[in-house]
Amino acid sequence: MTEHEWSIADRLRRAREDRGWSQVVLSKRSGVHPMLISRIETKAKKDVNAATLRKLAKALRVSGDYLLGLKDDMESMIAPAA
Repeated sequence: MTEHEWSIADRLRRAREDRGWSQVVLSKRSGVHPMLISRIETKAKKDVNAATLRKLAKALRVSGDYLLGLKDDMESMIAPAA
């Protein structure tokens, strides 16, 4: 895999766009400030803390491993929302 494929920024953007959400919608669903989401996606913010990563993964219903580039499957082990 290339470094590009491992980028949290790219994987976050891909998961968000796959759901058809804007950064504002993701912010409302995750509780993460939209400016932080923007900074992560534009690679202006390189380090993402565990709590933020967990909130984003949970809202997007993907695994933290996917966002970190540890697995390629976007699907989460989290049960679908009722």
